[in-house]
Amino acid sequence: MKAHESIRARVAAKYRSARAELWPAADRDDIQAIIRIVNPSLLSELDTHH
Repeated sequence: MKAHESIRARVAAKYRSARAELWPAADRDDIQAIIRIVNPSLLSELDTHH
């Protein structure tokens, strides 16, 4: 189980890093519309990156 958790943590870190770079380059309204559908829990991160 620990190997699975390690992989999950690495993937989550990569996606966090990608959001930090990509979100500031995109229109906030577009990002918000997408993440509301795909993963609303990410809305709290939007203010951090945008």
